[in-house]
Amino acid sequence: MLFSSTAFCEDFNSWSYTESPKGGFISQIISTDPKAENVVMGISVNFFHSADKPTMHVRTTANVIRSEGIGFRVDSNPPVRFEFSTCTDKSCTAIIWLDELLLKEMFEGEIATAAFFSTKKNQITVPVNLSGFTNAYSKLVNSRQNTTQ
Repeated sequence: MLFSSTAFCEDFNSWSYTESPKGGFISQIISTDPKAENVVMGISVNFFHSADKPTMHVRTTANVIRSEGIGFRVDSNPPVRFEFSTCTDKSCTAIIWLDELLLKEMFEGEIATAAFFSTKKNQITVPVNLSGFTNAYSKLVNSRQNTTQ
């Protein structure tokens, strides 16, 4: 038996909102080429782990030094460091609880920077465009309120 699921997507500049049977999330894919064939990192924000507090999932390639974790900085604000939660042979993921301060920085910011070390001990620095983040996040929050009423 085959099952089909449809997903609704809406773009907000550099961010996309997706509604699926599991729930809504916003995301951005960062690649080194315009066709997005060489993806370096993906970021998604959702409420899958908690109904009250959003999480940000930062997914990188698997060739990272896991023990070094990942740094995340918005504009010139102080950086924060997070551990990788899981790694497979294809990717590593850091799951970050978004507190009010980091959310505020992302709402008001222009560029975030994620930094991690490759297994070759080179620092990889990836820019994250925050254009559209506030509107995409508002869509995520509003869609949750509409489905819980």
